[in-house]
Amino acid sequence: MSTALNEPANDGISPGCRARPKRIRWGGTIFFKVEESVFEAPRYRFGEESEVFETMFHLPTASDGTVEGRDEEHPIVLEGYRAADFGALLSVLCPTTDDLISGRFALEKDEWIGVLNLSTRWIMKKIRKHAINELSKIALAPVEKVALGREHKVAKWFKDGLTELVSECPISPLTELKSQLGAEMACTLLWIHIQTLPKPGENGLFLASLTLGMLACCHWTCNGHILYQPAKCVVQELLEARALLRDLSLSFVFPQ
Repeated sequence: MSTALNEPANDGISPGCRARPKRIRWGGTIFFKVEESVFEAPRYRFGEESEVFETMFHLPTASDGTVEGRDEEHPIVLEGYRAADFGALLSVLCPTTDDLISGRFALEKDEWIGVLNLSTRWIMKKIRKHAINELSKIALAPVEKVALGREHKVAKWFKDGLTELVSECPISPLTELKSQLGAEMACTLLWIHIQTLPKPGENGLFLASLTLGMLACCHWTCNGHILYQPAKCVVQELLEARALLRDLSLSFVFPQ
């Protein structure tokens, strides 16, 4: 009976010249504890996406030889974070087959905000960018844009939200602005909004077309012409409001 199936094929290459199979290291699993939940995840994904975790994984072990994160009894404890946010981040770090086939993650707005929060804190640049892109597809209220832009350093949201807020008619209630933006910014935005409202001219007419986008009035005398008021030119007030809005935007430093 032939034993050809059991004999190695002779391809003319001596056994000593054969290349060894490539060894792929996944780095094992790592355990994290967030609030009261313990998460098990591929270690290499955190080190690959975040310098923060890559540095953490190379810290010296404890004097008793215990390695944090090696097992469920000794997880890496992440204080001050929400388990729901961490779970959402894991969904992006470790996509399922359905995620890959559909080409999208089945995450809600609050979950994407959680992903943005953690990816910003842990310098996961690619994931942060993706979270910003996904949230930009969702209809965010102006006050949300300002609050999220300020907290998570998204300059476009912050600036767009400020402009939309002062252009609202009517503007959001003061209580809502204070709760999400703080009293000082809320009052500043209300003042800017008031300066952009239509104001009566000398003939009792209202001009409703002035916006913060106007840069100057072309009249050579008062810069207000028929809008002139004895106390102050309307356009001048708009320019002051625009300058204050610009200063408000520049008062926060955003990463590139």
